Formats: sequence, C-alpha cells, structure tokens
Amino acid sequence: MCVKIDVEGAKYEVLKGAIKTFENLRPYLIMETFPHNKKQVFKFLRRYKYKVMHIEHNNYLFIPLCN
Repeated sequence: MCVKIDVEGAKYEVLKGAIKTFENLRPYLIMETFPHNKKQVFKFLRRYKYKVMHIEHNNYLFIPLCN
C-alpha cells in the first residue's frame, strides 16, 4: 500500500492522526516536506520505523522497515 500525503502546512498533524495506520498497515508514504517541518516529520516517521529516501527537490519516499 502506498499513501501520498499532499496537504499544505499540516503534514505533521496528518501524520499524528494516522498513527494506527502506520502501526497496522505499514504503508509506503510519498510526500513533499519543506525545511520548516522536515526535521519534525522525519523524526516522527523514524519513531515508527520508516526509512527516508530522497526522490527529488523536497519530495521523499518513506519506506516501512520490517518489525
């Protein structure tokens, strides 16, 4: 499963609201992340065992690691 998150200025809030999805379904995530929230988003997703891969510019793919 792959989820594209495309919300202006509310990525962290969307991520917090989808915790059960990350824990249960472990989807791949694609999102554009800007410098003002990049650190917060990366830290959050690493906590749920996601690997970060840079695609281009501010676009990233987050891959769930095996439990």
